[in-house]
Amino acid sequence: ADAKKNEAGQLDQQGVPVAWTLQLASFKDEANARALRKQLLKAGHKVYSRKNGSLVKVYVGPEIKKQRLEALKQGLKKDFGLDGLLVRFTTQQ
Repeated sequence: ADAKKNEAGQLDQQGVPVAWTLQLASFKDEANARALRKQLLKAGHKVYSRKNGSLVKVYVGPEIKKQRLEALKQGLKKDFGLDGLLVRFTTQQ
């Protein structure tokens, strides 16, 4: 039963599904963030970026199944040379 629960996703304390995202890079230059986003989109990934102070962070996701992102992380490291950081997805990221 536990394996099935993990497959469907879990809920946090607020009853919101727990989702994960892969933080790939942080840029001071927004043009660099846009260029990476474009590359990743072209490769068929779900991509978004968020401005955080003076940095623009580029993410792939979100994804309910953590295992999928872990596998994707390996692929992105091989294809793009980026070592992503798996983090909980929140709407404020």
